[in-house]
Amino acid sequence: TETDAKRRKQELSIVDAEGGEVPFCKPEIPCVSFTPLFNTKHFFVTSQDEAQMEKETMFELCWQENAGILRKFGLGDKKDLKRAFLSVGSSSTQAYDPDGLTISVPCGTKVTKDEALDALVEALRSTGVAYEQLVLINSIGYSLKPSDPVYVTLKDLASREQDGAAARRFYDVLKKAFPEAMLSVYNRSKDPSTKKYKFPQLINDFSVALTKGSGLPESVADFQPDVIVDWGGSSYKVFVDGKRVGTKEMDANGLLCEGRVLRRDRLPAAIAEVEKFVSDTLGNPECESSQKKVLIAQTGKARELALAKK
Repeated sequence: TETDAKRRKQELSIVDAEGGEVPFCKPEIPCVSFTPLFNTKHFFVTSQDEAQMEKETMFELCWQENAGILRKFGLGDKKDLKRAFLSVGSSSTQAYDPDGLTISVPCGTKVTKDEALDALVEALRSTGVAYEQLVLINSIGYSLKPSDPVYVTLKDLASREQDGAAARRFYDVLKKAFPEAMLSVYNRSKDPSTKKYKFPQLINDFSVALTKGSGLPESVADFQPDVIVDWGGSSYKVFVDGKRVGTKEMDANGLLCEGRVLRRDRLPAAIAEVEKFVSDTLGNPECESSQKKVLIAQTGKARELALAKK
């Protein structure tokens, strides 16, 4: 009906840089252009695309570097079909192996959702693989200390944390489902003196795959960015030529999300803040900035709300 069509149009509206409404470029992948400081395009990455791109980066685009890290620390350098990686971020977790497993669930170190962990276990079981290793990487590794070894058992980390903490939640569920598997957490802590990671990190940033055109919605398929911003729930990372050149904390979950509501009216100001950091990081004069193409790919809780089925 006409009323339904009008309501649907309102649901599929977003705000541009001046606060006016514009239609989504693609309903299932909302995308909006901003041009205050750069030639910028912003879109929400679907959860499945995020998992697929991380997997591509891990096992294909950066496998040589990742194999060297795994070999160095005694985790084996082969694409072991009985080992799966769980990339536990602040708002979501992506899980993948070298074969058929690719899934993203909306729970992480700062977002708790029991049914999401159940879905993760079901996906792992559905592969039919008797996993011998489940390696937890990404944000959960910040819970470890620089004095810890490169990886510790999930049981060890869980024993240090309070009830409800991420390590405990993941350990309780995974240990029950896979009692024979080795559950470990890769250390992501930083050396307090250098502010750099204590250990070399496995490369699984989806932005690396994004530079190859993977996971792009049709609306930005022909957009060739000079800079890619991976914007998560608690921070964003700036990439140039597939290399990270800057990182900054930003609580997008708190800033843009109120319960189950996405505050789209706050998005332009948040994007302007991201652009300012990009400009400062690149050191570009204002006259050159407008020529730069910046692609902001957003995940986190804001993504979950933006792409939630009505």
